[in-house]
Amino acid sequence: MGKYNTPFRIPALLTLLVMNGFSGCNSYDQTDNTLETEDQPQPGLLTTFRDEKHRIRLVTPTPNFYLESEESLYPTLDSDFQALWVGLLSILETGSYQFYGADELKIGDKPVNAGEVFLTSGLHRFELQYRRQPGPAQLRLQWRSNHFPLEPIPSRFFSHIPETDFSSIHGLAEQGRDLVED
Repeated sequence: MGKYNTPFRIPALLTLLVMNGFSGCNSYDQTDNTLETEDQPQPGLLTTFRDEKHRIRLVTPTPNFYLESEESLYPTLDSDFQALWVGLLSILETGSYQFYGADELKIGDKPVNAGEVFLTSGLHRFELQYRRQPGPAQLRLQWRSNHFPLEPIPSRFFSHIPETDFSSIHGLAEQGRDLVED
């Protein structure tokens, strides 16, 4: 092999590029609302359901659901509940986006209403709050962009960074409940 064709030069160069590319890990850029993190995002959203007596924490694939009048999203919750979905929303292409189906949605730290929001490609903080009203209930979060027509947000665009306290006692209680059900 010649002077520039040694087998280890390319892997070493790639390693150097990757290490330098991630030097700003866990930083939040206020100008474009993207999130960079050194932790590997996991599928789904961190979800907290609560009623007057209970608080349940789970990872759910999307915030979408449909319930009849007396149904609840979780067996131990009353039908009158609140929910909070927190995580990351992956944006593949920079552009203007519109979101439909949720009144209390934040992307980055900005509330998103029926108007357009400009998002850069990358991961963006996502927070959706919901309070159940009497009667049948439905949450169907949809989006539209100049890149695609109106559609439900696919679950592959939602992720979260695992929290250490999220999987502690609540996670163990849910694992025990699942084992009893099985």
